[in-house]
Amino acid sequence: YEGGGHITKEGTFTLVPQVADVAQQAVVVASGGIADGRGYAASRLLGAQGVEMGSRFMLASENTIHDNVKQAIIKAQDSDPKLTGWTTGAPVWQLPNRLYDNLMDIEATHPGKDAGKLIEQASAGSLRIASTEGDVEEHGAVMVGQDASLLTKIEPAAEINRDVYENGEALIK
Repeated sequence: YEGGGHITKEGTFTLVPQVADVAQQAVVVASGGIADGRGYAASRLLGAQGVEMGSRFMLASENTIHDNVKQAIIKAQDSDPKLTGWTTGAPVWQLPNRLYDNLMDIEATHPGKDAGKLIEQASAGSLRIASTEGDVEEHGAVMVGQDASLLTKIEPAAEINRDVYENGEALIK
């Protein structure tokens, strides 16, 4: 549930050791707020064998999402991602825009299940609108995690992997 803009009530660094303790025969992959070698090293030390970095790979040069989305992420600061969708049962971090304002109004003025249904309707297709049409101001959703302030440049996926792994392994040693 944690990672790629999706959240739970427990953060990555609380979940990883709990999962590692009970998942003796499984590979544990940490996700959520991991964007550099420090997050990789911390995840490994907590018992994960690897990491998943949804937000970081949104800025991979090979990623075909619209450049407006990439630029919005690069401009984002640590407090910019806002929570939406608690009433849907699948809350997410999202950069604020007109869609976000609309979703917050729905949650503030409608009871739980009613709000959840209305939010699902209001946000239908919003990821596509942002990622393919580049609308990051009005109707598109830019779902990026709290690690947004660590995401500062577009670079090839191979460089992202190399940077995270080499810096993380150096910290572990």
